[in-house]
Amino acid sequence: MKIYLQARGSYDNLLSLSLWAEQNDIERIGLPDHYIVGKQRHDKNNAAPALDLLTATAGLVRDTDKMIYSILVSPITFRHPSVLVKMASTINNMAPSRFRLGVGTGWLEIEHELFGIPFPNLKTRFEMLEESLIIYKLMTTEENPVFEGDFYKIDGA
Repeated sequence: MKIYLQARGSYDNLLSLSLWAEQNDIERIGLPDHYIVGKQRHDKNNAAPALDLLTATAGLVRDTDKMIYSILVSPITFRHPSVLVKMASTINNMAPSRFRLGVGTGWLEIEHELFGIPFPNLKTRFEMLEESLIIYKLMTTEENPVFEGDFYKIDGA
């Protein structure tokens, strides 16, 4: 049986947990990609510290030896798909095969409201996710991919 962890918190706490997990043969930590956490999900004035977990993961893969990090899951509303692929491929370049990217439609409306990120209806978010998945695949399998959809466009990314 394999045990994986899910965690959030300050960078120092995530690093301490990662180092402990490596010493105890736990090979993977899942990190939720949210800009707000805890009680702020219900009360926007009750803020708690929350990191950008893709940025934090870039540091964590460099500060650990073998831990695998999985993003659970990055909302397609946060970042243009070509930017997300670029971030993910950069992290993978920093520590090959130690990063996993999960993507989804996003669900936490208040998080979008607080950060000024548009929050389309669920049908639209699924359509955006579909186009994003096409871009992710194109950018990781083809040289100079081109795509033009209703929401996103790349031209030789």
